[in-house]
Amino acid sequence: MGKREKNSDIDWEKLHHLLDEQNAAASPEGMTAEERGLLKEIMEMRAQAGDLKGWEGVNTAEDLIKLKARLSLPETATPVVPLYYKIMRYVAIILLPLAIAGATWLALKRNSHQLPVAGNYVSRETPAGAADSLTLADGTRVWLNAASRLDYPATFTGTAREVTMTGEAYFEVTHNTQQPFIVKVNKQVVRVLGTSFNINAYGKHIITTLTQGKISVGLADQPGTIQYLQPGQQADLNTLSSTLQLSTGNLENAMAWKEGKIIFTDASLEDIMQQLGAIYHYRVIFINKAPGQLHYNIPLMTRPPDISPLLDLIKATTTSPVNFNIDSLQRVIEIR
Repeated sequence: MGKREKNSDIDWEKLHHLLDEQNAAASPEGMTAEERGLLKEIMEMRAQAGDLKGWEGVNTAEDLIKLKARLSLPETATPVVPLYYKIMRYVAIILLPLAIAGATWLALKRNSHQLPVAGNYVSRETPAGAADSLTLADGTRVWLNAASRLDYPATFTGTAREVTMTGEAYFEVTHNTQQPFIVKVNKQVVRVLGTSFNINAYGKHIITTLTQGKISVGLADQPGTIQYLQPGQQADLNTLSSTLQLSTGNLENAMAWKEGKIIFTDASLEDIMQQLGAIYHYRVIFINKAPGQLHYNIPLMTRPPDISPLLDLIKATTTSPVNFNIDSLQRVIEIR
């Protein structure tokens, strides 16, 4: 390093020596206040610019000004983050997973809807393709199949526990001899004290199957039609003719939907399509009435997410020509 020129007031050689030795903190005796200020300024420049280049050529105050202009050092002071923002950052970290979990839960719960009904009653509905369950105020448990609805009181008062329903539901009724449990569906009334049973009311036939206990089934406006079921029996109410028949039930068929399965045994195509239309949210139109009277068997199987495989199965198991025209946009199935 060659001989450096000196400013009349600044010992630039001394400053170079201190910087070369990385010994700026020493601040030896004999430095003027101006030299100390320059040394501090240059060290701050070095801290901002990293490996400060061009310092060797600085021998005057003018040289220093030119170096500073050439470097155009940015403002690098560490920003001070207010405590409020730090707190909010950690709150966000904690709440984000909860928000995601909550959104997931709401997405799952959108499959059922609880709506207010007149008086003390509320309603639980399930859309096509979804099932749901709930526990009533008395402890009775109810499972709702797809496209079903249950109207029930928030609390049971009076001499009876009364609910109404559409679609399909399975009940496990809490025993109470002082307050019988009554299910109204279309024209039918089911009265129980405490038992388990299934009601399928998708079509013109209301099928009530008893799994445990004892129930009475009859028409709402005809007390003389009341009949009592034993476990394993089913009541078939034809809502068009208002006739009620008892027979041995098929528990496997009646309970399959609770396990996410589907099965039909010797069922008319009209009854099958009324139920499938409700479950998969299709309006079913029989252009030709004859196919509706044909009977089919669909073996026990996991319920597919779409109706098409079931329609293909029906077409494959009959010698009679059956054609399904599916309009997925309008949610209509025409049968010829």
